[in-house]
Amino acid sequence: MQGIDVALTYTGVKGNIALMRLKGFLDTTTSGEVTIKLRDILNNGIYRLVVDMSRVNYVSSAGWGVFVGEIRSIRENGGDLKIVQMTPDVYEVFEMLEFDRILDYYETIE
Repeated sequence: MQGIDVALTYTGVKGNIALMRLKGFLDTTTSGEVTIKLRDILNNGIYRLVVDMSRVNYVSSAGWGVFVGEIRSIRENGGDLKIVQMTPDVYEVFEMLEFDRILDYYETIE
């Protein structure tokens, strides 16, 4: 069974942008860990997030649910969540499930 590694840094002029770098598989068994990290960020008053998925091999619907479940709260607090650098296989599922209508995606982290 594959796991997920979560690396977190803060960037921006004021250090108020969270950069979450994921590596591995984001599914039912690993989504809880990512949810905890995401909620820790939000509980610290950081509502501007970038999620780097360049090293994610697979995301299930439960994995996508981690981000979709928090996006309303993030936006209501004046922030946003941006997904960046998905692999082609992960992007295909993202688009097929129509999460591109809810979450913003960018090809590069810049």
